Amino acid sequence: MNLKKYRPSSSQIQSLIGDGCYQPFIFSDEFISGIGYSWVTGELIIAMDKANDIAYRWQAPNMPLKRIKNYITDENWELFVDCNTRLRNMYDSWINHTLNALDFPLDYSVVDTASNAGYFLYKFKEKEAGTCIGYDLLDFSNVFSTLNTLTGYNVKFFNKSYDMTSHTIPDSSPADIVISCAIMCHLSDPLNYLAFLGSITKKALLLFTSVDDTDTFQIIYDGAKAFYPDARFPNCFDANTRISKGVLLFGLKELGFSEIIELPYSDLWIPLETYKKFKTIVALKE
Repeated sequence: MNLKKYRPSSSQIQSLIGDGCYQPFIFSDEFISGIGYSWVTGELIIAMDKANDIAYRWQAPNMPLKRIKNYITDENWELFVDCNTRLRNMYDSWINHTLNALDFPLDYSVVDTASNAGYFLYKFKEKEAGTCIGYDLLDFSNVFSTLNTLTGYNVKFFNKSYDMTSHTIPDSSPADIVISCAIMCHLSDPLNYLAFLGSITKKALLLFTSVDDTDTFQIIYDGAKAFYPDARFPNCFDANTRISKGVLLFGLKELGFSEIIELPYSDLWIPLETYKKFKTIVALKE
């Protein structure tokens, strides 16, 4: 999302970076954010301020970003820009696919179950969305407040996340479009989470997650406590939870989704080598 037209101040940009904005925003010609570079290189750099030669490294949930001087070169800046341009292309494509599948509704509601800084919600707002609500484990209240001030939108944010004990986001609102981007792959109870998504989706679910491309019914845990060291068994498998395509399709049909669309990969997205372990699904209810 290009925020240059709103001319954010330096203090507003710092507010938008927050404690972990890893979504692909453009703040100025020389200050952008996004996790695309990290996905490609493995370096957890999620923002670069080329004008001041400051890179921002993501450390862990609930930890502030680390500012790194003398990291940026012409080469890694160009790669950072390219990777996050691809990430924006990919996210924007998902949004367009979802709206196209719904025949471009008006005043529709949107919920993002792990919103981070709200990229999807504000992009949907640009495309005639009505009520938009984001939930996240990290507190992005200041980020949303700043984005609302800049854009004139009224996107809501609640600092709460999916609870693997109750299998829900407490007091969460159903919506016409529900978004789940790269969160199911960090949960120990993916099937309960999928059922939760189905329960709050009125029309369309936009789901991006790790999937094994097999019809066999299986769930694979790659490792434990990668992000949440205080997590306890059985809710400690957060490194990369993969469900099989067979389980995913079966589950979506059981949850009442009548049409399941796997979005085709595009060369304009993040590199295939990075993307190939994931799938993007738009699942529709009648």
